[in-house]
Amino acid sequence: MRQGSLLGHVGTSGNATGPHLHFELRRDGKAEDFRTAKLPNDRPARTKRPMAFKARWKEVFGG
Repeated sequence: MRQGSLLGHVGTSGNATGPHLHFELRRDGKAEDFRTAKLPNDRPARTKRPMAFKARWKEVFGG
């Protein structure tokens, strides 16, 4: 997948003003402001099997 690739089509219904992304942070079932939340400084996990990950990615997303 490359930058600018189509991810999917979005339809609207009801009073929708247009496509949007909903994002929220919930901790222990309660909404939390992500701008002030204390988050861990851990680095993102790296896969131990990069070739298997790449093959599965291609299977799911093509390319």
